[in-house]
Order: sequence, then C-alpha cells, then structure tokens
Amino acid sequence: MNETVINKVFADKIIADTGGGMGKVIAFTGFVQALRTHVGPTVTIHARTTWPDVFRGFPGVSRFFDPTDLPAYFAEDHQDFEVLTGEPYNRLLYRTGDEHIIEAWCGMHGIPAPKEIRGFLRIMEAEHRQAVQLMRGVPKNQRWIAFQPWGGHGSPIQQARSLPVDIAQGIVDALVGKAYTVFQFSAPHAVRLDKAIPLDPGKDQSGNQQAYEARTLFGILNLCDGFIGIDSSFQHAWTALGKKNGVVVWGATRPGNLGYKTNRNLASESCPTPGCNRPSVLGDLVGGRKPWICPYGEKCMAAFSPARIVEELEGANGWTGGKIEAAGPAPCPAPAGTPPCPAPAQVPPATDAAPTGTAPSGQP
Repeated sequence: MNETVINKVFADKIIADTGGGMGKVIAFTGFVQALRTHVGPTVTIHARTTWPDVFRGFPGVSRFFDPTDLPAYFAEDHQDFEVLTGEPYNRLLYRTGDEHIIEAWCGMHGIPAPKEIRGFLRIMEAEHRQAVQLMRGVPKNQRWIAFQPWGGHGSPIQQARSLPVDIAQGIVDALVGKAYTVFQFSAPHAVRLDKAIPLDPGKDQSGNQQAYEARTLFGILNLCDGFIGIDSSFQHAWTALGKKNGVVVWGATRPGNLGYKTNRNLASESCPTPGCNRPSVLGDLVGGRKPWICPYGEKCMAAFSPARIVEELEGANGWTGGKIEAAGPAPCPAPAGTPPCPAPAQVPPATDAAPTGTAPSGQP
C-alpha cells in the first residue's frame, strides 16, 4: 500500500499550514524540518499554525502566522505562495498505525520522511534567563520532574489519554517521597495535585499572578531533569527540546503514531482494544448522535501503578532518588555541540543564541 509520491517539485515560496493543539504543532516542526531539507536553503517557507510561537527561533522559517489573527497584508503578500495543508489523521497509513504523524505529513506532501522522528524547539537565551529567574526559589539540590497527567482540553475528539486522579496523585506522592521536585504542567482549570508546583496560566510557585505563555513553559521544561506524562503537548515538547528518557503512559492513542523512541512508552494490553484510537476522526457516534464513549471505563490509563511509573523513570535515567549531592545553579541540559549554559552571575546580555533545543546541523 503506497499513498506517497516522493520527490515532488515545489514552488520557491511555501506556506506550511496546520491546525490543532500545541502538541500537534510541535510535531509539525518535524515535518517542516524535513521539508526544509528537501527543498534546500533558497526556498522561502512561512508557517501558518494555531500555535505560531512554536516556530520562534526555528531555522529556515522566516515568518509565522496565527490563522485566527492574520495581518491585513497576508493575502496580498502570499499570492504566489504554494500552500501545503491537509489532515494527517485522515491518512490511511496513519489510521492503520503504520505511520508516525510526521511520516504522514511527509507522505501527504511527497517528501522523504526523516530518519530521526521528532519535532524541534529552540530556546532563546532570553527565554532561558527568564525561566531561571522564575524558578529561583525552587531547591536546586533535588532533581526536577515535569509531570503532565492530563491533556487534550478543548479538543472535539476526546480519546482516553488522561491519568485517573488517584494514579496522578500517587505518582506525585512517590516522587516527592524520594526527594524529587515535581512541576505539574496542566490547564488552569485542571485538578491541582498536592505537593506538586503548578505551572499553567494561573499562579507561579510564590502565589503571585503570572501568565505562563507557551514559550515560558518550554523554557521551564528545558530546566527539568525528567518527564512523566501522557500523549499531549509536553511529551512532544520534551523530545523536541532534544531531551530523552521520559516516561509516557498511553491509552487509546498509539506511540507508533504520536510517540518517540527516545522515551519509555508504557502501553497496556489490559484493555480488549488497546490503541483503539476511538472516538475516530472519521466520526464515531452512538445512538442519539452522542459521541462514542469507552465501554471499558478507560481502564488502559489505570493499568500502571504509580510505583511502576516512577520505577521506569529511575530505570531509564539511572537514578535511585531525587537528591543531588552538590547543589548548583538551575540545571541547563544543553545538547551536544552547544556551549554550556553560564552560571547565573555570568549570564551575558540576552541574544538570539539558543543554549538548548537547537535544530540539526547544516540548516540555515
């Protein structure tokens, strides 16, 4: 089965377009990176997405736009641009579980899929400085764990992918009991877990009003040592920052479609229909035109105990607890080939340099 025509010839000006949530747009950067590699450095690429700030600092994309807030000049300036759009969720090879979403985008538009399946986020120096400043009161002698127990809020398709509250609280309790610091990444209306530091558009750790924009959250995520989550925004962001060894719990969605091999992906076979992808994007209704509801009570998301999930995190990273022997500055795990982040007293003036989350070498 082949739905792909490889080596398509493109115009010399392109709009790369997608809708969807933050995680989908972060994954879209993986396709745009493959597109840039395919068309070369001279083609102009603009991005039009529902989370345009994801493309801030992205090499090879000169401009990015929000489709709900386009400037008056947009249509006139883009008359001669080719528009690459389409919904990868509808593609048959994606729905059968044979393609990752990045591979699906590439197949839809006739370019080779990249060897490394991941998105790309670039943290600017000023964003790193801001994250360090915001987290200045958090102890540095404990490993920091980013935790996203819930996601998909506002999406019309609500597949089983959120942890039960008791499992989520058990994970926080187990981590804190082993001297880890836990940051809860979730929507402001979500349940607040005891002992976790909430990071959302609500309040900062001191109780002061603080609007955490997406780029701010990416900067804080980049300071974290480990990640536990579900199929949602921040498992995509974690990998797009070049970080590894997170733990992701899967339910109705499939790691083969939306996950990354550099993490530990826990998918249960306890449900009679694991990875069912229901309700389907094709339309999935029951009597009275009501949306399909899982008849098994979403037991797939309760299959792994908090102890097992924490054990997977420690096993992946070689840890036996959260304590760090020598307390130092806020961690900054720069990827290979980039300069280490400076100590707080030596931070230079803000520049456009990216200490972490850089795109692959050889890109403009």
